[in-house]
Amino acid sequence: MQKNIKLVAIFFFLLISSQTIANSNNLTVKYEVIKGGEHFADITIKVNDTYLRTDYQLKDEKLTEMTVKWKGQYVIEHKTQRAYLLDYNVTNQRAEDARKEMAAQITNISAEQIFEMSIDPINDESEFIRYEKVGNNKLVGKFEGDVDHEIQYLELPNKYMSQKQYDWLLSRAKEDRKFGQAFVAILDQPLSEVIRRVSYQHAVLPVQIKTYDYDINLKSVDSKFIDESELQIKAGIIQADMTHSAIQFLESLSQRFK
Repeated sequence: MQKNIKLVAIFFFLLISSQTIANSNNLTVKYEVIKGGEHFADITIKVNDTYLRTDYQLKDEKLTEMTVKWKGQYVIEHKTQRAYLLDYNVTNQRAEDARKEMAAQITNISAEQIFEMSIDPINDESEFIRYEKVGNNKLVGKFEGDVDHEIQYLELPNKYMSQKQYDWLLSRAKEDRKFGQAFVAILDQPLSEVIRRVSYQHAVLPVQIKTYDYDINLKSVDSKFIDESELQIKAGIIQADMTHSAIQFLESLSQRFK
């Protein structure tokens, strides 16, 4: 009997330990958006090994974009209490089939390599930003030769983030692209995506982003444990699966412009 109790205790300890290890990666990154010289929005990015959630708190409205690993991507309108889902199983199957079909036509390249190429900013001519260092800790982002925005940055490690935390954040932002790119169109790109794209040319942490329309300033970074209740969709919010209607819309667009 004592042996059984000991075995159960060991199993319970291992279970708790494995859960702690699995959830050891946590980051909360907060930015403030200034528009027209006035406070426009607070942006809070919360990341663990399962969730990548970004909340936009505006003056009269809160919006959220969120990826739940292996489930899909949500866009949440808190005022209307609605959450719209793009189902991972459906979108990934379509993307995987397309990558495999492309890999079959090209020698010595895998579907995973095609995915890596597809998310490399240099292969996206319509949105590629080239970054040039100008002065101390400053980058100028140019699109087709014209200045698009400026970034003040810190090298890693810094007072906000260790190299290990930065590398993990990049890996989660990269992994997030496997789930699509449904996001709230307040900014041109989610900030986690901006950090990922900049890293291909300069492995730095943006602390200020200046565009013609707004300034985005880093306020804080916290690595404390994030309770899942802070990440999950709140009770009472109505969830709607928009996957198939979104696919049909994109297919109709592709047919229209053939």
